[in-house]
Amino acid sequence: MVTDYSLIQGFIETRVDLPALTRQDANASPMFDLFDFKAPSPIKPPRLPTTRIDEPKAARCAEILGGS
Repeated sequence: MVTDYSLIQGFIETRVDLPALTRQDANASPMFDLFDFKAPSPIKPPRLPTTRIDEPKAARCAEILGGS
């Protein structure tokens, strides 16, 4: 099976019940076998690590970009 961007376009069109825009995405596999739509969604997104800003580098970027 050849895959390209039309698989994603076809998936979105099929999932939200939109008409196909082209013959290519009309004939694309909707890839439903790759997703588990019956699994519950996460209640809360995972925590992201906190980031540390290097103040001297941030100040230098501001200088270069003309900010304050």
